[in-house]
Amino acid sequence: MENQGSDNKKEITITKRKKAKRDFSLWPVFLLLSILVVACAGPLFYYAYLNHEFNTFMGDLRDSFIQGQKFNGFIAEYNGKQAEIDGRSGSWIFTELNFVGFGKKCEIEEAEDPFILDFGDGSTLLLSSSTTEGRNKRTVNALYIEYTYPNGKKYTYKTEETEFHYLLDPIIKYYLSDQDT
Repeated sequence: MENQGSDNKKEITITKRKKAKRDFSLWPVFLLLSILVVACAGPLFYYAYLNHEFNTFMGDLRDSFIQGQKFNGFIAEYNGKQAEIDGRSGSWIFTELNFVGFGKKCEIEEAEDPFILDFGDGSTLLLSSSTTEGRNKRTVNALYIEYTYPNGKKYTYKTEETEFHYLLDPIIKYYLSDQDT
Protein backbone atom coordinates (compact mmCIF):
# COMPACT_ATOMS: atom_id res chain seq x y z
CA MET A 1 0.00 0.00 0.00
CA GLU A 2 1.18 3.37 -0.81
CA ASN A 3 1.54 6.07 1.67
CA GLN A 4 -1.45 8.34 1.40
CA GLY A 5 0.42 11.24 2.74
CA SER A 6 2.92 11.09 -0.05
CA ASP A 7 4.22 14.10 -1.78
CA ASN A 8 1.54 14.49 -4.49
CA LYS A 9 1.88 18.20 -4.51
CA LYS A 10 0.89 20.07 -7.60
CA GLU A 11 2.86 22.99 -8.56
CA ILE A 12 0.94 26.14 -9.35
CA THR A 13 2.53 28.73 -11.52
CA ILE A 14 1.27 32.20 -12.17
CA THR A 15 2.08 33.83 -15.41
CA LYS A 16 1.54 37.46 -16.14
CA ARG A 17 -0.45 38.31 -19.19
CA LYS A 18 0.14 41.31 -21.28
CA LYS A 19 -2.36 44.10 -20.69
CA ALA A 20 -5.00 44.25 -23.34
CA LYS A 21 -5.04 47.38 -25.41
CA ARG A 22 -8.17 49.47 -24.93
CA ASP A 23 -10.31 50.18 -27.89
CA PHE A 24 -10.98 53.91 -28.05
CA SER A 25 -12.82 53.82 -31.35
CA LEU A 26 -16.23 54.27 -29.64
CA TRP A 27 -15.24 57.34 -27.59
CA PRO A 28 -16.34 59.83 -30.26
CA VAL A 29 -19.72 58.08 -30.41
CA PHE A 30 -20.13 58.26 -26.62
CA LEU A 31 -19.05 61.90 -26.61
CA LEU A 32 -21.49 62.77 -29.38
CA LEU A 33 -24.34 60.97 -27.60
CA SER A 34 -23.54 62.79 -24.36
CA ILE A 35 -23.59 66.16 -26.09
CA LEU A 36 -26.86 65.26 -27.80
CA VAL A 37 -28.49 64.25 -24.50
CA VAL A 38 -27.41 67.50 -22.83
CA ALA A 39 -28.56 69.57 -25.81
CA CYS A 40 -31.98 67.92 -25.80
CA ALA A 41 -32.45 67.81 -22.04
CA GLY A 42 -31.27 71.40 -21.45
CA PRO A 43 -34.33 73.11 -22.96
CA LEU A 44 -36.62 70.67 -21.18
CA PHE A 45 -35.02 71.48 -17.84
CA TYR A 46 -35.24 75.22 -18.60
CA TYR A 47 -38.93 74.91 -19.51
CA ALA A 48 -39.55 72.93 -16.30
CA TYR A 49 -37.75 75.67 -14.33
CA LEU A 50 -39.89 78.42 -15.93
CA ASN A 51 -43.05 76.41 -15.35
CA HIS A 52 -42.14 75.83 -11.69
CA GLU A 53 -41.35 79.53 -11.21
CA PHE A 54 -44.68 80.55 -12.79
CA ASN A 55 -46.62 78.05 -10.66
CA THR A 56 -44.89 79.38 -7.53
CA PHE A 57 -45.82 82.93 -8.58
CA MET A 58 -49.44 81.93 -9.22
CA GLY A 59 -49.62 80.16 -5.85
CA ASP A 60 -48.35 83.25 -4.05
CA LEU A 61 -50.65 85.50 -6.10
CA ARG A 62 -53.59 83.24 -5.22
CA ASP A 63 -52.67 83.51 -1.53
CA SER A 64 -52.58 87.32 -1.85
CA PHE A 65 -56.00 87.35 -3.51
CA ILE A 66 -57.42 85.09 -0.81
CA GLN A 67 -55.87 87.30 1.89
CA GLY A 68 -57.37 90.38 0.25
CA GLN A 69 -60.80 88.80 -0.12
CA LYS A 70 -60.94 87.60 3.47
CA PHE A 71 -59.53 90.57 5.30
CA ASN A 72 -58.56 93.82 3.65
CA GLY A 73 -60.09 93.99 0.18
CA PHE A 74 -58.03 95.35 -2.67
CA ILE A 75 -56.89 98.89 -3.28
CA ALA A 76 -56.50 99.72 -6.96
CA GLU A 77 -54.59 102.69 -8.28
CA TYR A 78 -54.70 104.01 -11.83
CA ASN A 79 -53.80 107.47 -13.16
CA GLY A 80 -53.41 108.86 -9.64
CA LYS A 81 -56.84 107.68 -8.46
CA GLN A 82 -57.44 105.02 -5.84
CA ALA A 83 -60.48 102.87 -5.17
CA GLU A 84 -61.36 99.77 -3.21
CA ILE A 85 -62.14 96.79 -5.43
CA ASP A 86 -64.41 93.93 -4.45
CA GLY A 87 -63.42 90.26 -4.45
CA ARG A 88 -65.26 89.39 -7.66
CA SER A 89 -63.31 91.93 -9.71
CA GLY A 90 -60.07 90.78 -8.13
CA SER A 91 -60.98 87.19 -8.90
CA TRP A 92 -61.53 88.16 -12.55
CA ILE A 93 -57.95 89.46 -12.78
CA PHE A 94 -56.51 86.36 -11.10
CA THR A 95 -58.56 83.95 -13.22
CA GLU A 96 -57.55 85.66 -16.45
CA LEU A 97 -53.84 85.69 -15.54
CA ASN A 98 -54.02 82.03 -14.59
CA PHE A 99 -55.78 81.21 -17.84
CA VAL A 100 -53.31 82.92 -20.20
CA GLY A 101 -50.23 81.21 -18.75
CA PHE A 102 -46.70 82.36 -18.15
CA GLY A 103 -45.81 84.07 -21.38
CA LYS A 104 -42.24 85.35 -21.63
CA LYS A 105 -40.13 86.10 -18.58
CA CYS A 106 -38.65 89.58 -18.81
CA GLU A 107 -36.65 92.15 -16.92
CA ILE A 108 -38.28 94.84 -14.81
CA GLU A 109 -39.38 97.70 -17.04
CA GLU A 110 -40.71 101.18 -16.51
CA ALA A 111 -44.47 100.93 -16.85
CA GLU A 112 -46.52 103.68 -18.47
CA ASP A 113 -49.95 104.27 -16.89
CA PRO A 114 -49.75 101.20 -14.65
CA PHE A 115 -52.71 99.63 -12.90
CA ILE A 116 -51.52 98.74 -9.39
CA LEU A 117 -53.41 96.38 -7.13
CA ASP A 118 -52.40 96.45 -3.46
CA PHE A 119 -53.41 93.35 -1.51
CA GLY A 120 -52.80 94.79 1.96
CA ASP A 121 -50.33 92.05 2.87
CA GLY A 122 -47.27 93.85 1.52
CA SER A 123 -47.63 92.46 -1.99
CA THR A 124 -48.66 94.37 -5.09
CA LEU A 125 -49.55 93.50 -8.66
CA LEU A 126 -48.64 95.98 -11.39
CA LEU A 127 -50.22 95.57 -14.81
CA SER A 128 -49.48 97.77 -17.81
CA SER A 129 -49.65 97.85 -21.55
CA SER A 130 -46.40 96.95 -23.29
CA THR A 131 -44.97 95.43 -26.46
CA THR A 132 -42.98 92.29 -27.13
CA GLU A 133 -41.55 90.42 -30.06
CA GLY A 134 -44.21 88.08 -31.34
CA ARG A 135 -44.28 85.41 -33.98
CA ASN A 136 -42.45 86.22 -37.20
CA LYS A 137 -40.27 88.75 -35.33
CA ARG A 138 -43.02 91.38 -35.36
CA THR A 139 -43.71 93.70 -32.47
CA VAL A 140 -47.07 92.97 -30.86
CA ASN A 141 -49.06 94.40 -27.96
CA ALA A 142 -48.51 92.62 -24.68
CA LEU A 143 -49.51 92.79 -21.05
CA TYR A 144 -46.65 93.47 -18.65
CA ILE A 145 -47.13 91.81 -15.25
CA GLU A 146 -45.01 92.60 -12.21
CA TYR A 147 -45.79 90.96 -8.87
CA THR A 148 -43.94 92.24 -5.82
CA TYR A 149 -43.76 89.76 -2.96
CA PRO A 150 -44.10 91.00 0.64
CA ASN A 151 -40.31 90.59 1.03
CA GLY A 152 -39.67 92.91 -1.97
CA LYS A 153 -38.72 90.22 -4.51
CA LYS A 154 -40.29 90.75 -7.94
CA TYR A 155 -41.56 88.36 -10.56
CA THR A 156 -42.04 89.85 -14.04
CA TYR A 157 -43.24 88.57 -17.37
CA LYS A 158 -45.12 89.59 -20.51
CA THR A 159 -47.92 87.85 -22.30
CA GLU A 160 -49.40 88.58 -25.69
CA GLU A 161 -52.37 86.31 -24.99
CA THR A 162 -54.43 89.10 -23.41
CA GLU A 163 -54.29 92.86 -23.55
CA PHE A 164 -54.39 95.48 -20.83
CA HIS A 165 -57.64 97.01 -22.07
CA TYR A 166 -59.47 93.69 -22.33
CA LEU A 167 -58.48 92.75 -18.81
CA LEU A 168 -58.83 96.07 -17.00
CA ASP A 169 -61.09 98.50 -18.88
CA PRO A 170 -64.29 97.25 -17.20
CA ILE A 171 -62.70 97.51 -13.75
CA ILE A 172 -61.22 100.95 -14.45
CA LYS A 173 -64.53 102.27 -15.84
CA TYR A 174 -66.54 100.92 -12.91
CA TYR A 175 -64.24 101.84 -10.02
CA LEU A 176 -61.89 104.56 -11.22
CA SER A 177 -63.82 106.58 -13.80
CA ASP A 178 -64.05 110.37 -13.72
CA GLN A 179 -67.83 110.27 -13.84
CA ASP A 180 -69.71 111.13 -10.71
CA THR A 181 -72.59 108.77 -10.03
